[in-house]
Amino acid sequence: MNHAEPIAATTFGCAQHPSVETDRCCAVCAQHMCELCTFTTPGGAMVCPTCVRPSGESPDKQRTPWLAIGSIASPFIGFAGLMALGVVAAFLPEDLPEDSPEAMLLGLGFIVSGLGGGVAGVSLGVASLASRRRGKALAITGTVLGSLMVLLLAGMFVLAFVAPA
Repeated sequence: MNHAEPIAATTFGCAQHPSVETDRCCAVCAQHMCELCTFTTPGGAMVCPTCVRPSGESPDKQRTPWLAIGSIASPFIGFAGLMALGVVAAFLPEDLPEDSPEAMLLGLGFIVSGLGGGVAGVSLGVASLASRRRGKALAITGTVLGSLMVLLLAGMFVLAFVAPA
């Protein structure tokens, strides 16, 4: 028997949207997927949201590398705090005693701002490098900037207290 009738394609429900019928399946895992769930790779293969990224994350849920961005921002924020405290110090009277509350608060501000920015930069950079997310170059840059910030503050401490002229 030779019929000229076309053979109907078998349809299945999408794995993510069971109410949507589809005849597509993922080139990697063979899971059924609708048009919304289909991603085309640069090589032209159609893959599902689970297989499009090695981490299993959908491309629409790509996360911004906040840890890496924070690792760069922290030293700059710390440095800006140091500069702001420097401006405040410029307006204090020159004969201000070192043991006055204003001088102690200013010194504490220098330490917290400098160390806080530097240590936060290093910590966030290392945490970002340890995670399996994007932004490795940002994390390395933030770690280096944070380390430089801590070294800058250590140098300022040595110049101010250890080797007075």
